[in-house]
Amino acid sequence: RFLVAICTITAIIGGLLPPGIVWINEKVINFGIEVARGIRSFKEYIPYLMLFLLLSLLPQIIAMVKQAYIQPTVRLIMRTSVKGKLLCKLKAIKYEHFESEASTEIIDKAYNRAEEASLHLFPKYYMNGITSLIAVIGVLLLFIKVRWWLVITILLPFTLETYLSYKDQFNIYDEMETYWNMERQYGILGRMIKSRESLHESYANHSADYLINEYVSRLNKRNKKYESYFLRQNLSKISQIGNALILLFLFFNAQLNIGQLITLTLAVFATLWSELDTCVGIFRWAGHHINTYEYYDKYFLLSESSYGEINIIPADTTIEFKGVCFSYPGTTKLILDKLSFKINMGEKVAIVGENGEGKTTIIKLLLGLFQPSSGEILVGNIPLGNYSQHVREKMFGPVFQDFIQYNLTIGENIGIGDIDNIANEKKIWQAA
Repeated sequence: RFLVAICTITAIIGGLLPPGIVWINEKVINFGIEVARGIRSFKEYIPYLMLFLLLSLLPQIIAMVKQAYIQPTVRLIMRTSVKGKLLCKLKAIKYEHFESEASTEIIDKAYNRAEEASLHLFPKYYMNGITSLIAVIGVLLLFIKVRWWLVITILLPFTLETYLSYKDQFNIYDEMETYWNMERQYGILGRMIKSRESLHESYANHSADYLINEYVSRLNKRNKKYESYFLRQNLSKISQIGNALILLFLFFNAQLNIGQLITLTLAVFATLWSELDTCVGIFRWAGHHINTYEYYDKYFLLSESSYGEINIIPADTTIEFKGVCFSYPGTTKLILDKLSFKINMGEKVAIVGENGEGKTTIIKLLLGLFQPSSGEILVGNIPLGNYSQHVREKMFGPVFQDFIQYNLTIGENIGIGDIDNIANEKKIWQAA
C-alpha cells in the first residue's frame, strides 16, 4: 500500500508539472519584459524566478525517485512473487514439455516476458497514465484560456492518427510480411535486369525498355501504397505545424501575449504531444502484454510430474522392463516396441545399438522423464511410479553425453550429483 501511495503521489506531482512549467514560463517571460521596461520591480519578479527554478528541478527529483526507489522495489517484488511462482511450477512441469516445441514456446515466453509485462503495467503504465492524463488536461486548459476551439485543432488530428496507427498495427506482422515479399520480388526483377545474361537476352529480344518500365511501374505502385501509410502516421506532425501557425496568427492579431506564444508553441511541439502519446500508449501496445499473460496462464496449465508415496530406497534394486512401448509426444513412431529385459542387482550391463535405437530413451524412462505408452517398469519388483521423487533421484546417477559442466569446482561438479552430500569430501573422492 505504501508503495502504491508513493507511486500515485509521484505520478500526480509529475502530471501537474507540465502545465505548471508552461504557466510559470509564460509569467517569467512576460514579467521579465515588464521588469526590463521598468513596469514591474525586480523584487516582485523574484518569487516567479524561484518557482521557475523549483519546477525545473522537480522533474529530475521525480526521475531520481523512480529510478532509485520505485523501479528497483517493484522489480524486487515482481521477482520474488512472479518469478518465485514460475520457478516452483518449472520444477514440477513434466519433462516431456521441454521436448515439445509448442510447450517450450509457452515456457520461454511466460518465464522471460512475464516480469517485463508486469513492470510495464505497474508501475510504468500506472504512473504514466496518471501523469499524462493530468498533464494533458492541465495544458489543454491553458489552450482553452486562449481560444476554446484550439482543443479541436489539437485533439482531432491526434485522435485520427491514433485510430489509423492502431488499425495499421493490428496486423502489423502481416503488413511487414507483404512489404518484404514485394521487396523480394522487385529485388529479383531488378537484379535480373542488371545481370549480364539478362542484358544479352533483352537486347536480342528488344525487351529492355519493357522490363525497365515494368520494374519502375511496380515500384511506383508499391511506393504509393506506403506513401499513404507515411502520411497517416504523420498527421500529428502536420497538425503541430498548423497549430503553431494559428498561435502566430493570434499573436499578430494581439489575441495572445509573447509569453503565451512562446510557451504554448513549445507545448505544441514537445510537451502536449508527448503526453498525449503516452496517455494512449497503454491501449496502443496492450496486445503485446495481453499475449504475454495468455502464455503465463497456459504455463500454469502445463501438466506436472506425478510421484508415488514410497520414500525408502529398496534393498533390491533389480530393474525389469515388461513389454514397454514408447513413442515421443506428438509422434507415432515407436522408439521402444514391447521391450522386455531384466538387470539383476549388482550386474554391470552395457546396452549397445545404433543412433536412434532407444538407448537414451530407456534411461529417460528409468528417470521418470517420460512415461511408457504401455507396459511396466519395475525396480525391486515394485512399479517405478510408486516411488517418491526423492527416492527416484537417489536411485539413479545418470551422466548424459551432453551433460552440463557447472561453473563450479571439480569437487562441486561431482558433489552436485548427490546434493545432500555436496560437502562430504570423502564421498566425492570415492565417486571420483
